[in-house]
Amino acid sequence: MFGAIKTPNFLLGGHVMKKTKLLMLCTLIAPAAMGLTACNNSATDIGILQYGEFAALDSAREGFKKGLENAGFGNLKIDYQNAKAKGADNTTLAQGLAAKKHKLNLAIATPCATALKAAQDAIGSTTPLLFTATTDPVGAGLLTNKEAPEGFVTGTSDLQPEEALQNQIKLAKKMIPTASKLGIFYCSNEQNSRAQADLAKVAAEADGLTVVTKTCTDNLDITQNVAALAAEVDAIWIPTDNTVANNMTKVKDGIGTRKTLVIVGEEGMLNGGQVTVSISYYQLGLKTAEMAAKILNGTAVRNIPVFYPTMDTCSYIYSKQNLEDAGFAVGDLPSEFPWSAAK
Repeated sequence: MFGAIKTPNFLLGGHVMKKTKLLMLCTLIAPAAMGLTACNNSATDIGILQYGEFAALDSAREGFKKGLENAGFGNLKIDYQNAKAKGADNTTLAQGLAAKKHKLNLAIATPCATALKAAQDAIGSTTPLLFTATTDPVGAGLLTNKEAPEGFVTGTSDLQPEEALQNQIKLAKKMIPTASKLGIFYCSNEQNSRAQADLAKVAAEADGLTVVTKTCTDNLDITQNVAALAAEVDAIWIPTDNTVANNMTKVKDGIGTRKTLVIVGEEGMLNGGQVTVSISYYQLGLKTAEMAAKILNGTAVRNIPVFYPTMDTCSYIYSKQNLEDAGFAVGDLPSEFPWSAAK
C-alpha cells in the first residue's frame, strides 16, 4: 500500500541494521498506517426524517440507502426518524435532527423538508439538506433557484412528467367513453397536492372534461367526502397526497359499489386505487443518493440542481382486484399503453 521504505542512514550501524532500531521504526510507522485506515472506514453520519410509513416513501428511503452503498458509502450511521404523519411530531423530530448536526440530512416528503429547513434556519445550521418525494420545492419555500440552489437545500422532486399526468387524466375517457366529469380529490393541508391539482385541472379541461374538486382536512373525512364526489363524477383522480395515500382503503370504502374509476398518482396508492402512470420512488431515492455522494465528496449544494423525473422512469400499472371490485375489467385498459399488474 505504501510501497518500499528506504532505511534512514542514521539507523544503520556500519553495514548492518540493528534489530532493536528496526523494531523502533516499525513501531513509528504502524500507528500512522492504522490511523489512515480508520479514517477511510469512518461511518458516514446522516439524519433522515420521513413523514409516514407509506410504500412510496419507504421505497425512496431504501433507494437512497442502496445508492449510497453503491457510491462507496457502505458504512452508514443513519439517524432515522418517522413522524407517522403527525404534524406536531414532525416539527419536534425536525428540531432534534437539526440540533445533532449530521454530515447531511435527508427529508422524505414535503412536510419533512419544510420542517427540517425551518429547524435548521432557526439555529443557523447550514448542514446540507436533501429532499425527496417533494413535488413543488419552490412553492414550498425550500429554494428559489432550481438550477443553482442558493442555500443549503437541494434534492429530487416527485412531480410527474407532464406526459405522465396527461395520460393519467386521459384514462378517464379512454376507459369510460361517455365520461364527462372528473373529480379531483386531495388533502387541503398539503401544498404539494394543490400544485398537482392545478395541473390536473388544466389537463382535464383540455381533454373536454368538467372538473369537480373536493378535499379532506385529515383522514377522518376521507370516506364521506369521496362518497359525495363519486356521486357527481365518472372518474376520480388523486395526486401523490401523503394523507390520502395513507388511507386509500377509506377511498375505496367511499366509492362503495359505484362504477367509478379511481386514477392515482403513484403505484403505492393502488391498495385502494385502480390505475396509475407512476414514477419509481426507488429510482428517485437512488438519484437522491447520487446527489448525497457528490456533497459528501465536496461538491457545493449550489452546483447540484433539483432533479425532476422523466417519462422513461414511468410505468403503467393497474390493480386487477380493485378494477373488478368497481365493475371494470383488465380488458377495459387501453391497449396502447404497456400495462403491468401491481405487485
